Amino acid sequence: MYEQMVVLGMFIAGVREALKQAPNAQISANTQKAGEDYLRTFLGVDPARVEIGGGGLSLTGMPANEEAAADPHGSSPPVVNERVNATAKTVIPSSASRLSDDIETIGFYSKVGFGYGGMMTFNPTPLVLFKSGVALYDMEGLKFESGLAAHKAAHPKDWTTWRRAGGAIEVAGSKGWERITYTKTMDRLPRGFSLAGNYSRMSGGGNLAVGGTSAVVVWSNLSFDRAGNFASGGGSGSASSAEGGGSKTSVITSGRAPNRYGRYSIDGYTLTLNYADGRVERRMIVTEVADPHVIWLDGDGYTSN
Repeated sequence: MYEQMVVLGMFIAGVREALKQAPNAQISANTQKAGEDYLRTFLGVDPARVEIGGGGLSLTGMPANEEAAADPHGSSPPVVNERVNATAKTVIPSSASRLSDDIETIGFYSKVGFGYGGMMTFNPTPLVLFKSGVALYDMEGLKFESGLAAHKAAHPKDWTTWRRAGGAIEVAGSKGWERITYTKTMDRLPRGFSLAGNYSRMSGGGNLAVGGTSAVVVWSNLSFDRAGNFASGGGSGSASSAEGGGSKTSVITSGRAPNRYGRYSIDGYTLTLNYADGRVERRMIVTEVADPHVIWLDGDGYTSN
């Protein structure tokens, strides 16, 4: 995580310097969005809570809307700045695994993202369809610490309603009922379901796609075996160039996180990772039982290779 943050920081600093020479509002907005997405992925919190100063990286108190949702009576204790431990990960309450009883199935919609060099991508992304008729665009929201009601209050745009019509699934949008892109749905996984093979996910950012000179890539790897063992790893890299004074300077960086190992278990929509160092991580998972060549973890797709 440290190495990935360093690479990301160097990349954004390079883009910032380039924008001073040739301002571009769209590139600036894309770069900021990429930075926010990485912070949200690495830390699992709203990027607005992240502060980086002389003392390192810290998280500010919970945003007002989330604080109110967590405790409408205002009795929650104040959240002081908490130092982020790069080896620590929030343990998700086990109640997340019990949400399967309230979920009808998982559909998929097309979500716009950005890849290496800022290339626009369209990714099939899980859509949680509850038996009550409500739908959640952000599968990671199932792990929201304060519960689904608090998540809906803090992130209302992530929620809508759904229905079946003519053999298709429709969601309520700005123009009325709209069919989702994909017809495929996936149900909860049976307890004890196992995976076998290597899976990887790649994301990125930069401005090559809009004629710039910078690009960043971040990848994550996971491997599983039928005996219940797993290994995780990943890395990142960046490339940027600049011209000035009749010369051209190029900078290429790369970093790889050491692999970590442990035991895993799957029950319903929950993948539990028990690391060898005692840390426990829970992620929301969905895949096709008969052919799990792609798995989605917290809404992100990992492809087998």
